[in-house]
Amino acid sequence: MLKELDWKSRYLVAVSGGPDSIFLLTRIVAHEKFKSENFVICHVNYNYRSDSIKDQKIVEQLCHKYNLRLEVMNLQKDYKNLKENFEDFARNVRYNFFIDCAQKFNIWNLLVAHNLNDVIETYLLQKIRNNIVETYGIAKISHYQNLKIIRPLLEKTKSSILKTLDSENIAYAIDSTNFDEKFLRNKIRKNLEESEFQSYSREIKLANIEMKKMQVKRDRFLKENQSENILKINQLDKQSDFSQKMIIAKFILESPFKDVLVFSKKKLLSEIQKICISTKPFILIKTKDNIIMKDFNELKLIKKTEIQTKTNLVNSAKELGEFIDLGEEFLITQINFPVWISNDYNKFKTNPRFNNKTLSKIYSGRKKNYFDRLKIFFILDYEQKSILYIF
Repeated sequence: MLKELDWKSRYLVAVSGGPDSIFLLTRIVAHEKFKSENFVICHVNYNYRSDSIKDQKIVEQLCHKYNLRLEVMNLQKDYKNLKENFEDFARNVRYNFFIDCAQKFNIWNLLVAHNLNDVIETYLLQKIRNNIVETYGIAKISHYQNLKIIRPLLEKTKSSILKTLDSENIAYAIDSTNFDEKFLRNKIRKNLEESEFQSYSREIKLANIEMKKMQVKRDRFLKENQSENILKINQLDKQSDFSQKMIIAKFILESPFKDVLVFSKKKLLSEIQKICISTKPFILIKTKDNIIMKDFNELKLIKKTEIQTKTNLVNSAKELGEFIDLGEEFLITQINFPVWISNDYNKFKTNPRFNNKTLSKIYSGRKKNYFDRLKIFFILDYEQKSILYIF
């Protein structure tokens, strides 16, 4: 069970006080190669339940007994005003706390006590939600930022864990929220029988084999069509619906814009997929700090700061030069001040006109993509009835 551990290395151990993490911790301290200085225990008390202090006390007592360093996050929050799903909120808090502990102690291995029941429950959740995942179920080893997460108990059933703890008279906490059926996972858990696990395990194995094949195709598509924060999408509609989402998800999650998906509403990926296969040449999706842009046959990830539309009244060549490099070819004598300087393509694309042509037609003739159109400045007369110059 703990054979994958290098006992000369140092580990953080996530211990909630529940049976799974208590089982993991007691197996660690019972190992012949155990040294307390190589382990730091991490506990989060969300204070979501009125009795959560009991969980913390159990962890504290074990750490005291085995001379283990314990780091506790004691969270005080008004959960009535929580806008997101509690499970998602708790997971983000927990793993960011683990990162803080990793930085504090320079320990980048984390042991987590997920078991076989968790694997099956997670798989069923993934299928119900049609999630885009790298692995169905739970991977034995994964990463969160620079933290390596190791799960030694994935082959242990919950019943075997409880049986061992009870036979050894080891105290553990029972989290009453695990029985609250407002959480979908708990509904699944209630109807699961461990007698079904062998069949589900085979199903997960086959699903992951198929997933690997799809990932190979996805990675090939990205290799051929991805460059920095741009994805060529003219061939995307030839992929299956699920493959399209896999491609878009990995493109974003491996870019500097990964938070667009990680911290967004869950339907955002579907919205991005829709604009990619739309026949419209230009579509924008705006998030808090970023813009996701369909620009002809490209999907672009852009910081909002890269596109700042301006329309300002200027009274002199000096003021005009604050917005744009006028260049030697620009004849300032052509301009009767005051005038307007703007790059607001969307506002002025059809009216007024330049030499009797709209901005839209001019830029199309110049084969300017949408992103470039938002950066080009032009001068309008004071009444904004005509465009005098396009830079």
